[in-house]
Amino acid sequence: MVGPVRGALLVSGFGPGVLPWTYMAGAALTGVVVWVYGRFTCMPRGRLIGGCLAILAVTVLGGALLVSAAPSPALSFAYLLWTDVFGIMSVTLFWTYANDVFAPDEAKRWFGVIAGASPVGSIAGAYVVKTFVAEHGPAVMLVAAGAAFALVLPVFLLMERLAAAAGRGRVVDAPCDVAPPPPPMARTIAASPYLLFLTLIVGLERLVPDINNYLFGVQAAWAYAGDSRGMAVLYANVNWWSSLLSFAASLLLVGPTIRRLGVGAGLMIVGVVNLSLFAAYPLAPSLGLVSLFSGLDAVARYTWFKTSKETTYSLMQRDVIYRVKAFVEMFVYRLARGIGGFMLLFAAWWKGGGTGAALMGLPLAALWVYASWRVGREHARAEAVRA
Repeated sequence: MVGPVRGALLVSGFGPGVLPWTYMAGAALTGVVVWVYGRFTCMPRGRLIGGCLAILAVTVLGGALLVSAAPSPALSFAYLLWTDVFGIMSVTLFWTYANDVFAPDEAKRWFGVIAGASPVGSIAGAYVVKTFVAEHGPAVMLVAAGAAFALVLPVFLLMERLAAAAGRGRVVDAPCDVAPPPPPMARTIAASPYLLFLTLIVGLERLVPDINNYLFGVQAAWAYAGDSRGMAVLYANVNWWSSLLSFAASLLLVGPTIRRLGVGAGLMIVGVVNLSLFAAYPLAPSLGLVSLFSGLDAVARYTWFKTSKETTYSLMQRDVIYRVKAFVEMFVYRLARGIGGFMLLFAAWWKGGGTGAALMGLPLAALWVYASWRVGREHARAEAVRA
């Protein structure tokens, strides 16, 4: 629900030229959030994740009510930035928990099926937006989304009670007041080729689809000329169809593919999809083309890629899952978006926006394919050592 409404409000209210600036501001805000979160990763799992979920629920719902009651460009922009942080942090918290309570073999078997719940939520959210946004407006959709997210907290508390009773998860080495200071994050990542290439992929995971999203925004802005409700319906339609395909793929294809071909192949698919878009766009730019590849990107990212990436973490220690993962999945992810903002500003100056962005995306998508192959090789080595 938040995704299509947020995208439509940003592009229709501020124009597609605001997207690079949003990416850079979002990276800065996420860096602050990750720093604060990192101070508390030595807390018990239930308190850490439960507290974060409660904060997200209160801020998303409260912010939506505030924007609805007292709309202003500055307040709306600030809230839309926070929903960007909410989107990445809520997903990171979920998979952090899953990486902790599932063993590596269970991850390969079940993460694809579990990830299938995500497109179900997207289908429901897209349906709600398509059905009600024209009558009630985008702000009301954000209030409804915040209220729906608040239901996550009691579900988590029940899950945690069951997991704790079964003895699932990694033990905290030491409480926060006696734990030794962790090594610098850059040193931890640089010391492991596995983490190094995984970090590179996470950066590309945000940078490359943002170029895809920018092409979508450019074509949608030309087609809808400031009509935020019509544009929200377009975004919702793309989400709707990509979510249906994602659900089917998650249940039927993802698990068998990863078990047979390995996580490297699952990570590689998104790079291939975007490589194809960036090669085709300069030759035939159109809303239909970018809509198709935006949907394919979403299907690949939220099924094969997401399951493969999270499976890699299931082999790692608690410090990696709770401290390094948050840094990589949130800060590096959003830092890449900030870098993408600068690149898209340059593309707009260099080749008028869309064509320049597509040409810059070509080598980045190719790098994604190579880094995926390296992570797949390192993962196979780690599995062999563990066996």
